[in-house]
Amino acid sequence: MIEQHSVLVDGLRTSYLEAGQGDPVVLLHGGEFGASARIGWENTIVALAAAHRVLAPDMLGFGDSAKVVDFTDGRGMRIRHIARFCEVMGVASAHFVGNSMGAVNLLVDTTSNAPVLPVRSLVTICG
Repeated sequence: MIEQHSVLVDGLRTSYLEAGQGDPVVLLHGGEFGASARIGWENTIVALAAAHRVLAPDMLGFGDSAKVVDFTDGRGMRIRHIARFCEVMGVASAHFVGNSMGAVNLLVDTTSNAPVLPVRSLVTICG
């Protein structure tokens, strides 16, 4: 069963979906107009939750999370926020799956000189 929750991450409301138990998987949605964790991942969460703890946050500016905009470093802000979300949720290492904007955020972080996301493995879905 998918449950929707919210948590404060550095004072910012962060909405997320959670299901299952076990090895954590973090799902990062795309950035299209109206995007959210539920729209992007609802059916995937059900399948993954059979064997994993699945966390699918609404990234900042999307879904029910805080509507925060950083015109200087919007991508970096979202990456750092997801890293802090993982810390708050007790996730020290996880499998990550990103679609579109979520995939690009994963690729940018994991190929940087100082990655901040606790990525054990990743799958990216993007053009």
